[in-house]
Amino acid sequence: MKRFYPVSLLALSVLAGCTTVGPDYHLPEQAAMQRPAAQGRFANADGQLASAQPVAGRWWQLYHDPVLNQLVEQARAANTDLRVASANLQKALAVASEVNAEAGPHAAVSRPPSAPAYRARACCWKSRCR
Repeated sequence: MKRFYPVSLLALSVLAGCTTVGPDYHLPEQAAMQRPAAQGRFANADGQLASAQPVAGRWWQLYHDPVLNQLVEQARAANTDLRVASANLQKALAVASEVNAEAGPHAAVSRPPSAPAYRARACCWKSRCR
């Protein structure tokens, strides 16, 4: 019990530091959000902040940066991990498809072996084992 008291006192003091700011708090005049530039609209804001349209396949070319284009092409050419991951995914999908095909109902037709043929095979088998 004595050990619990200091730990609880420490936790209580830490939580006391998380209280809200008092009613006499005022935002400083130098605060960045008090500047006139912070009160205006976003640059190039036309009222729509996000677009629901899908991003182009080669989105990095939207920046018109030849260095970025070259780096992305180098990464795509040298990145065998993606190709290996794609191959592993295709293999897993094929195995799953095969397993699902085996899980379905099956029907088989067979006839019992005739007595003379069965005996002949049994004799033949025994002679091979000796």
